[in-house]
Amino acid sequence: MAGPAAMAQALPLQYMQSASGLDNLVVTALAQDDKGRLWIGTENGLYLHDGSRIARADPEALPLADRQITKLMPATRGGLWVGTAEALWLRQDGRFTEVTDQGRPLPVGLGQTLALTATGDLLVLSRGRVKLVRAAMVASAATTPAPVSLQAEPALPSEVEAELTNLGLQSILMGREGTLWMGCGEALCQWQQGRLAQWKAKQGLPPTLWSSLLQARDGSIWARSRARIMRLPPGGQHFEALTPAELSLGTVHPQMPMAEDGLGRILTLEDGGLLRWDGSRWERFGRSNGLEVAGGVHAILVDRDREVWLGTAGRGLARWSGYDHWSNWTMGQGLPDAEVWRFMRDSSGRFWLGTGSGLAQTSGGAGTGVRLQMHPIAGTAHQVGSVVEDEQHQLWMATFKGEVLRRDERSGQWRRVVAGLPVIYQLLPRPDGTLWAATHGGLYEIRRDHAGQAVARRIEAERSVLGGDAAISNMCHDEAGRLWLATSAGLLLQLPGQGFTRPRVHGLPSEATAVWPLACGRHQRVYFATRDGGLWRMAPDATGDWYAERVRAQALGRRNIQSLLEDRRGWLWVATDGGLLVTDGERWRRFDPSEGLVWGDCNQNALYEDQDGDIWVGTSQGASRISQPEELLAPANLALHIASVRRAQETPDPALPWQANWSELPLAIHWRVPVFANREGLRVWYRLRGQSDEWAVTSNQEVSFAALPEGEYSFEAWAENLDLGQRSATVSFSFQILPPWWRSQWARLGYAALMACLVMAAHRWRVRRLMHRQTELERLVRERTQALEASHEQMRQQALTDGLTGALNRRAIMATAERELARARRSGPPVMLVLLDIDHFKRVNDRHGHPAGDAVLQAVVTCLQADIREYDALGRYGGEEFLLVLPGLSCATAAGRQRVEHLCCLVAQHPFALEDGTQLTVTCSMGAVDSTQAEGSAELKPLIDLADQALYRAKQQGRNRVVFVSAAEAQPRLG
Repeated sequence: MAGPAAMAQALPLQYMQSASGLDNLVVTALAQDDKGRLWIGTENGLYLHDGSRIARADPEALPLADRQITKLMPATRGGLWVGTAEALWLRQDGRFTEVTDQGRPLPVGLGQTLALTATGDLLVLSRGRVKLVRAAMVASAATTPAPVSLQAEPALPSEVEAELTNLGLQSILMGREGTLWMGCGEALCQWQQGRLAQWKAKQGLPPTLWSSLLQARDGSIWARSRARIMRLPPGGQHFEALTPAELSLGTVHPQMPMAEDGLGRILTLEDGGLLRWDGSRWERFGRSNGLEVAGGVHAILVDRDREVWLGTAGRGLARWSGYDHWSNWTMGQGLPDAEVWRFMRDSSGRFWLGTGSGLAQTSGGAGTGVRLQMHPIAGTAHQVGSVVEDEQHQLWMATFKGEVLRRDERSGQWRRVVAGLPVIYQLLPRPDGTLWAATHGGLYEIRRDHAGQAVARRIEAERSVLGGDAAISNMCHDEAGRLWLATSAGLLLQLPGQGFTRPRVHGLPSEATAVWPLACGRHQRVYFATRDGGLWRMAPDATGDWYAERVRAQALGRRNIQSLLEDRRGWLWVATDGGLLVTDGERWRRFDPSEGLVWGDCNQNALYEDQDGDIWVGTSQGASRISQPEELLAPANLALHIASVRRAQETPDPALPWQANWSELPLAIHWRVPVFANREGLRVWYRLRGQSDEWAVTSNQEVSFAALPEGEYSFEAWAENLDLGQRSATVSFSFQILPPWWRSQWARLGYAALMACLVMAAHRWRVRRLMHRQTELERLVRERTQALEASHEQMRQQALTDGLTGALNRRAIMATAERELARARRSGPPVMLVLLDIDHFKRVNDRHGHPAGDAVLQAVVTCLQADIREYDALGRYGGEEFLLVLPGLSCATAAGRQRVEHLCCLVAQHPFALEDGTQLTVTCSMGAVDSTQAEGSAELKPLIDLADQALYRAKQQGRNRVVFVSAAEAQPRLG
């Protein structure tokens, strides 16, 4: 058989290790119980993952002599079978019961050593024999309060057991039809209807030790050894070899698990990763996909939500989130840049991705599963704002640098045809053969002149309607052929064959509200987002008037909307800076990296529906594709379970009514919601009927009620997950608090007489006592608060400022510069960076000493800080060099240049007094650059380098001056 295909995708894996509570990182066994909780067996102990955390589940007080867990399997009545190297245990209701064979422990080895029958009986492979533990004994043990011992019995007739013992057993599997399969010697043995048969070479099985067996949902039997993988088709009499040609198992693995996923694909291990059979070939996942398994995969579990869990030898527990639907690509899988901005499939079936460093093209078409290879395209190295195909099947690309490129189909090369435009967000082919470009500086038309050359011109009609220049983020056509434009000055509309107009939309607070982004849907619906974070849906009524209503979604929260898309199902997709949301009009669901999304920070205009209905999402760390998205809104398994009830040493069973005497001790009710994705959207509603009928909400997993008075109570709770769009059923726990003896009727009469005499005196004393205590507490709190505030401020200043001068230190000023540059790229106003160096500073140190040099540095900083604006920033860049960050100023404006020259003159005109009274005058040289000269660059360092070069020229030109970097100087370096 051909070797496995290496999968070109980044797996959305989450590793759970010591920081998650899993102290031992060699995971040997996995199981999920009927409540959805995940049990984890390791080389040193048993752990439980309840969705929120992983905790040890075998306290030292429990009688587990050997902590090496070899096998886990769910039992009836919510129990768990726990196999160790020394014994077999049943864990039920927090209690461990040992299984013995004629008084001896039953050791359980690694591998496939436990199996359940259709009636719930347990088959155990121990000491080379198959033993049986009946389900009736398990049920009896669950109802017996005193500890009992479960007894195992032979599962097979003695003569059959003797024959199998001589052969040697490695594994067992109970088939759904009641057939027991066993790895026996170098063959497979089949026990069915009282007859034992061996499957050997005649039936297609080569002689080897078959340590792993699996029955798939289609009835086929899979057998795995160290070097072979075989399959018996349903109803077949001959095994077929499915061993991949390059099966790599140089490492000795104590077990070789196999599992079937929700789509019927078979998973198994190989050295350094996983193999998956998709029905026609093996797929390989390894380190290039982000899968790190150290010594191998020892356990594979497909949970009830069809997510895949991997127990590794040395890397802990791995969760493959979004297993059935999500495929991811990053730079590790061939993308030229992590930023992904655009997607497009052309009429030839080629799929294009626009990234921060040019185009990438896939080698697979729609419907090819995860077998997509990314190929960077030469000659397209800039940030891609748009890629489109016109009606003549000509491909066009636009960049954030303001360039338009056209693909030569004969040579496959991309050639620049237009340059010098503002940042281009979208290209839109027009029926007349022209292109419209939505840019940060308005709308442009690109057409060919009489010589066939592409030329661009500004569309003045759009500017006149909006009353000036406005940024246009994106455009779309609705079903009636109307063209909608999202601009920084509001919505713009062009009717077919007519000019531009501002549409009158009822329901919007202002027609000039900035809109970003926008999407056209079915039934003439238009979706858009406003700068205040609002999501709007707009549609015309029967008279043609437009009405907008705000779309309310709790899952959206305060996230910024980056992209919108209505797909062929009428579902609305919303990409935000905090994940991806989708709604079918009734339910909302949010996806983040815990559910398979490659990264939570989605990019603008980076949503796309492929020909097969798959959805593509671009983020700042790669691209995600969602296959079969129609299954994403299937109801999730969301259930709340009351895990424990405790009051001091009392631990009543939450499943039974409880009666207790009154106590002032708190009653704590602890619950669990076993959900492993979107935990941040989870919250629990609860109330205690008998105390209050009002519902309270919490994100905690426990609530306490202190000193409940006598009465009958019913605690009720239910969970909801805003990100999953699900709520659980309501669970309850009923109990009664009996009154204490001193609250009986006869005691109350005596208290009444006594209290009448003491009430006045007690009241006066208590008031004085409380007032004194309140005064004392207020004093202590005030003193402590002042001390904490002073300490916090001191620590903050030490972390951010230079210890000598009091200016920002290098890390703080660089972070400030990065932040201001990012703000300049988003909102437009420039920011100026100025490098300042004190002239002849070495002479000051040589002539007057280093203390004088320190004093000069302090005085220069004091002088500048007194003159700069409150939102300017000054930081020590190194030695006698300082960095000024001046938001809102530009080297191209007179105001900006005058401001920097004023600061330079200010230093020169300010005499500085030394400790001995000497008056000292110093000058400085400055190099200035601004963010408008960094178009197309997203890095701070190139700007600092330009400023440093300008500073050097200022030194060469005689010092005590400012040199400004011109646009002509900046572009060759930054471009």
